[in-house]
Amino acid sequence: SLRAWSDGWKSAPGTWEFGGYGTSSYLRQTDNQADARWVSKIAAGYQVISARVRPQSHGIGGDPWIGLAARVVDDSNYYYLTLRRSQQLSLRRLVNGQIQVLATVPQSLTLGAWHNLRLEIIGTHIRAYVNGNLRIETADSTLSGGGGRNDLLMYKTAADVESYVAYQP
Repeated sequence: SLRAWSDGWKSAPGTWEFGGYGTSSYLRQTDNQADARWVSKIAAGYQVISARVRPQSHGIGGDPWIGLAARVVDDSNYYYLTLRRSQQLSLRRLVNGQIQVLATVPQSLTLGAWHNLRLEIIGTHIRAYVNGNLRIETADSTLSGGGGRNDLLMYKTAADVESYVAYQP
């Protein structure tokens, strides 16, 4: 159950609630103007993170997105994968607060539809998947000096999250 997240997670900005239908439950973030996060409290070295997400609406301005972050050292240093309103999948890193794009590929995003995102960081090897398809593969050693937490991120996007799995392979 996603309610178990409360033991190992803390929510940051955004408007978060739990909901469900039938036997399924989900976490919903409803503020499409927020820079919202659901933050893991547990650090790991190598990381595989996946989430089943359903973007519901986008806010005004910029290029709203939903994504996953790994090797989160602090709010200014981490890798993150975003699925954007501009129909792109983008792998980026934030180093000392500066955004650096590692790779971007075309990828459809449909409001109201489920999308399965997966981010793997093992050593310096990084892979990104959408709906089980490998979309980005690269290597980067910038933030390889240790572990970090993992996060669910949303920028000006309200969305449902039906599952979130993070583990150290």
